[in-house]
Amino acid sequence: MFDGLSGFDLDLRLSAAHITLARAKLGRTAIATNLRGGNLNITVGESQAFGGILKGTVALSSTDSGAEIKSDMQFADVDLANCLGELFQFRRLEGRGDVAITIDANGDSVLALTRTMSGSASLTGRDGAMVGLNVEQLLRRLERRPLSGTGDFRNGRTPYEKLTVNVKIAEGVATVQDVKVEGSKVRLGLTGSASIPTRDFDLRGVASLASTSSADAPPAFELPFMVQGPWDDPLMLPDTQALMQRSPLTSPLLNAVKNRNTRDTVRSAIERLTGGAISPPAGAPTQDPR
Repeated sequence: MFDGLSGFDLDLRLSAAHITLARAKLGRTAIATNLRGGNLNITVGESQAFGGILKGTVALSSTDSGAEIKSDMQFADVDLANCLGELFQFRRLEGRGDVAITIDANGDSVLALTRTMSGSASLTGRDGAMVGLNVEQLLRRLERRPLSGTGDFRNGRTPYEKLTVNVKIAEGVATVQDVKVEGSKVRLGLTGSASIPTRDFDLRGVASLASTSSADAPPAFELPFMVQGPWDDPLMLPDTQALMQRSPLTSPLLNAVKNRNTRDTVRSAIERLTGGAISPPAGAPTQDPR
């Protein structure tokens, strides 16, 4: 994959006012490059990138399996939408923040590299929003009518004041150890995993409406949920069992099913759902009213 690197040696120091690297446009940049024996090491002393500062190292080397890549990069006070969009084609976050990524991968193709990738990543954001997801609208609708359905809430935004993400990566699977989204109206917590080769989510979490009385008060409403699907268009699915438990119509029925001796409660709950009395099955004996 990098066989051409073994044909010569190179030691280069570069300072530039502007650099275009793939789709990323960098401002004033200082880079040191060293190539020896087919091993390429790049050190970014400091670069103006994505509205903030980029520092880090990248090492490329040829192996029997193709190539090995090691990278340790830190992005400080960057525009998250621009940074994550250009690097990972993920455009669901707005705001400013810090990103740190450490990865190690090997293989003979881009797909092979994603399948062997290991390392860690962290992100802190502030005063931004999750784009294409209106969590507050969803929670308020389900608070009023738990069985009303999720509706179309994926075209809005969910503002946040603080965002923290911590991820461990092993063999192409990013395990989300901790995600916290804190806003004046909504708070979210997430754990789960994301596949880097297939670029999809499998996450579980709890979303809550912040109490208006005080910051330390219990949440006004909270709901377990899951996030599944591709990175570009994930789907947020509320926990249906939790919604049914919150419904004044279905919760008596669910509680009665757990107890086989509560036939009257089951009958009453079904009548409330159907809007009338239950007719006895055809041919069933009727009770003598006397």
